[in-house]
Amino acid sequence: MGFASRQRLSVLPPRARPGSQARCLIRPVRRFPGGVLPKGWAKIRPDLAVEVILPKDTAYELDEKLDDYRRAGVPLVWVINPNSRTVRIYRGDDPVITLHEDDELSGENIIPGFRCPVREILPPREPLAEAQPNPNGPNGPTEPIGDTG
Repeated sequence: MGFASRQRLSVLPPRARPGSQARCLIRPVRRFPGGVLPKGWAKIRPDLAVEVILPKDTAYELDEKLDDYRRAGVPLVWVINPNSRTVRIYRGDDPVITLHEDDELSGENIIPGFRCPVREILPPREPLAEAQPNPNGPNGPTEPIGDTG
């Protein structure tokens, strides 16, 4: 979740709590010529692009977006995969880095001071279903032990 205004850009992951380190406030006006936020669409490359992979997304679509970001010169791209609970980090032609939910995401020199545990930006983990005993046993129905007659 995030919002932008003439004063600031705020990014707050869905599970973050008030006061959490996951909140990031940025003053975007410094990025614009003369320090003035333009009306309408700004025609500058972003410093950071964030893609969240959805079940309907295809590998082809993601590859196209990543190629667009590379050609535009976006210096930092985060690809968040809620299913695998990972974040892949792309920096130009550098090797891709994969972070897992126990790792920490950093804004590096793009968002100085921003640090957030990966698990804070992921949806809550689904509880594991308890294994139910199988009355049939692993080899089919079980026969009673003892006297049958």
